[in-house]
Amino acid sequence: MHIFLIILSVLLALAGIFGSIIPSLPGPIVSYLAIVAIYFGKGSDEVSTKFLIFSGILMILIQLFLNFLPIAAAKIAGASKYGIAGSLIGMVAGIFAVSPIAMIIGAGLGAVIGELFVIDDIKKAINAGFGTLVGTIIGLLTQIIFSISLFIYILVKIIF
Repeated sequence: MHIFLIILSVLLALAGIFGSIIPSLPGPIVSYLAIVAIYFGKGSDEVSTKFLIFSGILMILIQLFLNFLPIAAAKIAGASKYGIAGSLIGMVAGIFAVSPIAMIIGAGLGAVIGELFVIDDIKKAINAGFGTLVGTIIGLLTQIIFSISLFIYILVKIIF
């Protein structure tokens, strides 16, 4: 069981990294499950309970951050509720394309289209789209960094 959990943790960590890049998989959650697997595989002497709890709290915060950041960035950029709704629709459409680029472009383009439904100011609509784009990119980078960090942590615990 010990070896199985260690192998499972490496596979989950790799899946977490891919899940951070591919929008249809929950990367940070899968990466955290890798930490849980290595915790039970190697024991609390190798992976402390404090680290398990800390990484779990961090994973929850990142998930909240990922859900609210694009909306907050759009609001800061001056998007209305129509721009925000458009960005969410565009992001979901991009997720179905299973491409992070499609998700990012979909969110930004959706915000622009949503704004153009209620205003005639193309500059304001583009600003809203750009804000959404920046928020989405920051969110993706955050989850990628988290997942890669946990993968490196697991490798260090396995090797040393």
